[in-house]
Amino acid sequence: MFTSNTTERVDFLARQLSSLTANQSVDEALKQLDADLGEDYAPDMARLRSLLGDESAADPGVGDSPYQAMQMMLPEVENQQASFISSFVGYTQNMAVITNTYWASFASLIWYIVALLVVGLLVGLVFSLSVLPSFAAMSNTVDGMLPTLTESVFNTHVARIPVVSLVAASLLGITFYFSFVIRRQIQRLQPLPASLRWMPMLGGLRGMFNDGLFINYFRMLLEAGVQADHAATVAARVSRSERVPADAKWLSNPEQVRDDPILQQLALAARFNNLTGELDTQCARYEAHLATRLATTRLRLSFVIKLFAYLFVGVMVFSMYLPIFQMGNAVI
Repeated sequence: MFTSNTTERVDFLARQLSSLTANQSVDEALKQLDADLGEDYAPDMARLRSLLGDESAADPGVGDSPYQAMQMMLPEVENQQASFISSFVGYTQNMAVITNTYWASFASLIWYIVALLVVGLLVGLVFSLSVLPSFAAMSNTVDGMLPTLTESVFNTHVARIPVVSLVAASLLGITFYFSFVIRRQIQRLQPLPASLRWMPMLGGLRGMFNDGLFINYFRMLLEAGVQADHAATVAARVSRSERVPADAKWLSNPEQVRDDPILQQLALAARFNNLTGELDTQCARYEAHLATRLATTRLRLSFVIKLFAYLFVGVMVFSMYLPIFQMGNAVI
């Protein structure tokens, strides 16, 4: 039986609120939801109200909710909160589809690698405890010592298997941790941390996602009636965009951002009274680019992870067969 967690239930309520605010105010829509949903959704309605309010911190029970970002911008929207909520919910749904698609395939890869490493380590442990002593005894009788590689991997005097297991688990854990951080931040529609900036493959993803947040937040605030300069300032603050100048007047001065093609195009579009249309175009572009970047990052990480996993298992298997080849040559 399918069950919804807290975040999914709040997402459901936000979608219904977005639909109801097409014909009534936010307060009226919230009252209708309270009346029609009853006690079953009362805790979730309380969480949704806390996210829509002016509280400094949203209910932690919501988990990876994107509505914490909406809460930071909602006070800036005075008379068109319904429009802003509708736009934000739509953006949330688009990003959820993109995130869940690529995370599902990457999570499958992680579990495959975990299973591969666990089987390899178990086989190696059985080999070192049960088979290797016999090989060592025969090698002493036939030709002296075990092969160097076998000794290095399965040295019975040193806890090689536990050490190798710890190293492999640590590398896999670090990879999974950073992947989880990225997924969580994308789910929350919050900027990716600066610590990812210098990491291979992840630095470009961070820049792409944070820039896309700025463009989309800018568009939603502008469509909700916020003045353009102020909307750009708020969007830059919430998205922590590093490419936007601190001077909010760049929209009226394209020369100030001539080194940044995207910002310069937005400034020129504002001069031609086409800022909203240009933001719509840029938002669509960034969503497509983000999907492409996620796919590329997933493929590259998959290649690196598989390379190390297959190399690890391959060395173990080769080390197991070397004593057989050595004894065969000695007999011949």
